[in-house]
Amino acid sequence: MEKADGYSNFIITPQYVSASDMTIKMSNGVISHEMTFTKQKPADNATYDVVLKGDLTPFEGTFSTDSFNQSIADSDFTLGGYTSEDYYQNRTTVFPAITKNGYWNGIIAHGKFAIDSSDLPKMVNHYYEVHLPGTNTGANNATLTFYLVPPNINGPDGITSDDRRVFFVVHSGKSTLLKYQADE
Repeated sequence: MEKADGYSNFIITPQYVSASDMTIKMSNGVISHEMTFTKQKPADNATYDVVLKGDLTPFEGTFSTDSFNQSIADSDFTLGGYTSEDYYQNRTTVFPAITKNGYWNGIIAHGKFAIDSSDLPKMVNHYYEVHLPGTNTGANNATLTFYLVPPNINGPDGITSDDRRVFFVVHSGKSTLLKYQADE
């Protein structure tokens, strides 16, 4: 194989997993020059690959549950010392959230968890496994694990969804789907 400029010193690496999952990588040893050919249709999820560099921006959002929302309503919107206006204007820090470089757990302990550059997220089963060590006393020296699943990818629950999804992995290894808080 030869490029238009005459260069032909490529390393060609085929990878066969199954008839529907095969790739051919062509490289000259420089990662930014690497080309990958695949039988799979182009991924709409390529924008999610920044996660592999420690940027969680594609999954940013706040999470809540019906039971937590009910406890806020039962407190007459004063839970955590906030006013109802704080809740309506999204000025509270009680809701857990994925942020650009980590996770905030405001419900229980105001724990802050962040990406560690020595343990960047990795691709597992076409979604991202993220380990986030605690960075403040509220985190209680814990390290949290999440699965970040792009749209149209089969998640750890065996379901493929049109939505981006976040799964929290508990100590037993079981994962629990976190629900993004609706904009309203």
